[in-house]
Amino acid sequence: MINPKLAKDIVNKTMAILGKNVNIMDKNGTILASGDSTRLGTYHEGAGKVIESGKPFEVYSWDVSALKGVQHGISLPIMYQDQVVGVVGITGDPDEVRKYGELVRYTAELMLEQASLREEIDLQSRARDSYFQDLLTGNWGNDSQFFYQRGHLLGLNLNIPRIVMSIDLEEIINIPLVIESEYNDALSQQRIKEELLKELKTKFKREAGFEIALVGTTSIAFFVPVNKEIPWQEQRKTLSSIAEEISSVVSRKIKVDLYFGVGEYHPDWKGLKDSYQEAMLAIHLAKTFSPEKTLFFFKDGLAEYCLTRVPSQARQRYYEQILGELIKDINPYKRELVDTLEVFFKENLNTAETAERMFIHRNTVMFRLNKIREITGLNAYQYSDAVRLQIALMFWKYEKVN
Repeated sequence: MINPKLAKDIVNKTMAILGKNVNIMDKNGTILASGDSTRLGTYHEGAGKVIESGKPFEVYSWDVSALKGVQHGISLPIMYQDQVVGVVGITGDPDEVRKYGELVRYTAELMLEQASLREEIDLQSRARDSYFQDLLTGNWGNDSQFFYQRGHLLGLNLNIPRIVMSIDLEEIINIPLVIESEYNDALSQQRIKEELLKELKTKFKREAGFEIALVGTTSIAFFVPVNKEIPWQEQRKTLSSIAEEISSVVSRKIKVDLYFGVGEYHPDWKGLKDSYQEAMLAIHLAKTFSPEKTLFFFKDGLAEYCLTRVPSQARQRYYEQILGELIKDINPYKRELVDTLEVFFKENLNTAETAERMFIHRNTVMFRLNKIREITGLNAYQYSDAVRLQIALMFWKYEKVN
């Protein structure tokens, strides 16, 4: 019940107030923490008598020689749920330190209750995280109804319509980090994730149904309630706002660009697994095809997703036939042509917008597109040719990344 860390915290706090030596003993009478470090781990016979009787025990200087491991002072029981779980002792003349006894005991019991409450909350939080992990990975066991009831016992309402938005922690865990907290040294990867998750949960205590969970070691999932009566475009704005708030929390701890993936809504609680998988796929698609987008909806990347399902050999054969010399032995000049073509497609075949985005003259864009036509035989201004070129570009990019 009382561990050495908690015992040390109690000793430090009470000694700072009293200016007297304080000892904390466990329920076996062993000294866990003391202002006198030479007494750590030794048996305190006075504490043993307190544990047996449940009452305070005083030792005067003339009694010290008759008892093992004690000095003059007063020892009092530390109670938790009507049980003696430890002993707190104050060194000094009992007539002098007696007046501090109840104060010190009350402080110790209060700190113990607070520590127990934190532990209980932490255990519940870990139980919920474990449940979410199983929920999103489909580890429901043989009885899905029992799994559903397990969530109910944890206080989760799985009937609330939700979608899953996720962030990938891979970009975070490989970067050294110092978090502004009680720690001053560089923290481990696990500490980074725990601190981030803790702060995110504190920050996003939203309406009923909004949940946050660490999934495995590489992602955090956000269970976002959706209202099917509200137009999807409005809900997209809400999700964008949430993503900005999350980025703000993370950026206070580390400078990194986060990618957010958003899955689709699926009826029934089992659909949360599909929504999560789509959210993680959306992150992958964003990194591959649209790295400038930090928030990517799976629905927006359906075409890209379908293209990734094409066998690798077929993808390679296609882009080599379409792009040919444009990507063979690529050099800085060819890279300019490829970049121009990619931006041209993202700007919906608009030459002026492409030029503005690339900070070049409109004539330069037209010149480069003409060079691409000479190399590939395809005119990017014509719809059918543009489709072939864009698919080839997407295949090529996907093969390079994967």
